[in-house]
Amino acid sequence: MRKYIMLLAIISSLCFFTACDEVDTEDISVEYSLDLTEGSNLVVQLGDPYTDPGYKATYDGANVTDKVVVEGIVDPNTVGLYKVKYTYTIPNGESIPLEREVIVADMSITTDISGKYTVQDGSHRIYKGATKDYSKTEVVIKKVAPGFFSVSNFFGGYYSDFVGYGDRYAMTGYVQLKKDSSIVVLSSSLTAWGDSMDFLNNGAFDPANNTIYWEAGYVGGKMVFYVNMKIEEE
Repeated sequence: MRKYIMLLAIISSLCFFTACDEVDTEDISVEYSLDLTEGSNLVVQLGDPYTDPGYKATYDGANVTDKVVVEGIVDPNTVGLYKVKYTYTIPNGESIPLEREVIVADMSITTDISGKYTVQDGSHRIYKGATKDYSKTEVVIKKVAPGFFSVSNFFGGYYSDFVGYGDRYAMTGYVQLKKDSSIVVLSSSLTAWGDSMDFLNNGAFDPANNTIYWEAGYVGGKMVFYVNMKIEEE
């Protein structure tokens, strides 16, 4: 049986799953709405068939669901965060947009790597043959769904904290934790420069030592951050 799980306050970019308002047409008030069945944030099991749980649009008491335009595809066979956009355009040309975020996750993963990590000695960046050591910066990892985590900084705080540029220079994103404790990147972005990583190699969680290691490539792979971090004890 396919199951949908609603996320209430896990993803930072939550959107409302109901839009409603009224418009004046020659001094006559007309109500309209667009609703998403099951809410705007869902988690589905990797490999299960996915069918959109539905939506409904009304205008002046009439069902106009067939007028809703849906954009976006969910691949249930690939772990990831997918966004589906729903738009209903009322007769005066105004559009009502809503968005649903669907996470495809491997729910068999029970290991939780969330926590605050401290970058350890030996972490470094290599660029144009030069090595720059850094440590004592922090990385926060949060669980979004089973085996699906957000990362506050793939570079281990190099630009944002070590260099001191600020949070807009943190390479953020999502990773997947696999059954063998390996870590792969799902998406990444750096706000200030409007780009992303080139790769994340050799990512792994060591449960015996509560450490994570990975190699993050940047600038066409010409720059590599070798990040070793350990979870802070509570």
